[in-house]
Amino acid sequence: MKDDHFMDKKFTSRFEKLKDATKHLLHENKDIIHQLKFIDTLRQLGVAYHFEKEIKEAIGTINSSVNINFIKNDLFATSLFFRLVREYGYKVSEGVFDRFKSENGNFQLSLCNDIEGMLSLYEASHLVKEGEDTLEEASVFTIKHLKTIIKEQDIDPILKERVQHALEMPMHWRMPRLHTHWFIGMCEKEDKMNINLLEFAKLDFNMVQSTYKRELKQCSRWWADLGLVDKDLSFSRDRLVENYLYAMGFASEPKFSFYRMILTQVHCLITTIDDIFDVYGTLDELELFTAAVDRWDVNDIDHLPKYMKICFLGLFNSTNETAYEVLKMKNVNCIPYLKKSWVELCKAYIVEAKWAHNDYTPKIKEYLKNAWISIGRGKER
Repeated sequence: MKDDHFMDKKFTSRFEKLKDATKHLLHENKDIIHQLKFIDTLRQLGVAYHFEKEIKEAIGTINSSVNINFIKNDLFATSLFFRLVREYGYKVSEGVFDRFKSENGNFQLSLCNDIEGMLSLYEASHLVKEGEDTLEEASVFTIKHLKTIIKEQDIDPILKERVQHALEMPMHWRMPRLHTHWFIGMCEKEDKMNINLLEFAKLDFNMVQSTYKRELKQCSRWWADLGLVDKDLSFSRDRLVENYLYAMGFASEPKFSFYRMILTQVHCLITTIDDIFDVYGTLDELELFTAAVDRWDVNDIDHLPKYMKICFLGLFNSTNETAYEVLKMKNVNCIPYLKKSWVELCKAYIVEAKWAHNDYTPKIKEYLKNAWISIGRGKER
């Protein structure tokens, strides 16, 4: 069976019908709490991107019109409201949780009787900003008591699995598509799950997977043609799939296909160059390579050892190919910016190489100033 069979007409036709039905459900939900729950379900099922405009409008309307008192005694609803509104970029104060504290300023122990609410508060607490003590306290409080609950209480097996999954890692920290795969499996166990919505999510998941497979094949061909893991650079790590998953974690939606493939290529090149600096090149060779990248002249690399020539040409050609595609799409020449980023990265690597060569341990501020660049983040502009 071909990888993209989910793109066949019989699947896409059914997909569009289910998509329309889901949009109808989104508009049909007038109760604010039900609307918030439905939006959260769409997000966890990985299909919210199909209704981006509708969801943003709904969240905006809820945020601007809602009186928080309508959910004042509902921990689950308050936490869900807080999480979704903050995730969509609206200002919402941690003070909405003060009503769940006792006179001594601690969260009320009676909240532990509401496991769904505790789980919702736990997830919301991980959208904490610097200085938000209430959310920090909420995280500690929910982790402590949720662990006790699943250890000592006989609760619904599905709810217990959800709590265990959340305690392993909060939703906000997870790779979206991996969480979606797990969440679809959980929804299959729910008796009250809308079967059409579940079918829609499964079709979307498989169609997006087909997109990922196609992209990974293209990246694999590029990587094989580049030849950076052949015998001359056999010391370098071959991390194509890991780098693709990294890119997918940043931008999982199908529309970001070009971004994912380019980011995969960039990190494959970074991995190779990092290994040259960390484990193979001599200090003299590394200085020559850094100077070559700084000159960015393909006709001036004869003085480099063979493995560095191969790496430089791979970097040079891949960068130019990327710039060519960007020029076609956006009419912008990005070569100067890409070159500058590679030069900054290599110069940061050579600093670390000199530290290692001289057995020098930098002070923390000195290290971090350079590390911001050497991790691939780039200089502050």
